[in-house]
Amino acid sequence: MPRARGPDHPAGIRHLSVRRRDGPGVVLDTTRFNRILEFDPERRFVRVEPGILLAELNAYLAERGMRFAPDPGSQDLCRIGGMVGHNASGYRSVKYGQTRITSWA
Repeated sequence: MPRARGPDHPAGIRHLSVRRRDGPGVVLDTTRFNRILEFDPERRFVRVEPGILLAELNAYLAERGMRFAPDPGSQDLCRIGGMVGHNASGYRSVKYGQTRITSWA
């Protein structure tokens, strides 16, 4: 189970120690996987690691006249890996759609 962010108190991570239905699992902290690996402006393509913050990605893209369209209310705290994993959306989802691996990642 990947994990990048969440409450820092024990109650907030209690669910991580509970056995899954299919047996015990491993928690992978992705916060240090936070780099932009590739950017191709002609294809409008960016490849990132799952721990990058949405705000950091959009700051990088804004310098190039682009943005990653989904905008959840927690965009200053959420990470791309979590957005893909939870199909995140936001106010612009009506126009641009939700975060889906087939359309954005």
